[in-house]
Amino acid sequence: MMIQRVKKHPLTEPLTLFHKNIRKHKYETRQQFTDHVNLIVNNCITYNGFNSELTKTAQRMLEMSNKEINQNSQALEKLEHEINPLLGDDPQAALSFLCRKSIERMKAVPNVSDMKFGLHCT
Repeated sequence: MMIQRVKKHPLTEPLTLFHKNIRKHKYETRQQFTDHVNLIVNNCITYNGFNSELTKTAQRMLEMSNKEINQNSQALEKLEHEINPLLGDDPQAALSFLCRKSIERMKAVPNVSDMKFGLHCT
């Protein structure tokens, strides 16, 4: 009796993560989104071949994504700056953003959330 081992397909993890990231609004920049789509395309090529239907579908997804990103570039740039002020040109907004993020991380540490920080970020 021959037992075959089934390897978990390497494509499923990035694709599942991609869908989860979209649903949870995890992509903060166009580059993060595009990098993930490129990873999916590269995995399709690596594991299914350049001419497979999966690869062709992934490549079409990349082309459509790039087209939409290019057509909406200004609006997306504005949203990126709202999500992450470090991408903008306002040092005050960047400092406030860093301050808020630092406090959020400190509050996430066990036994720290009840402490008063005495810091006020605007």
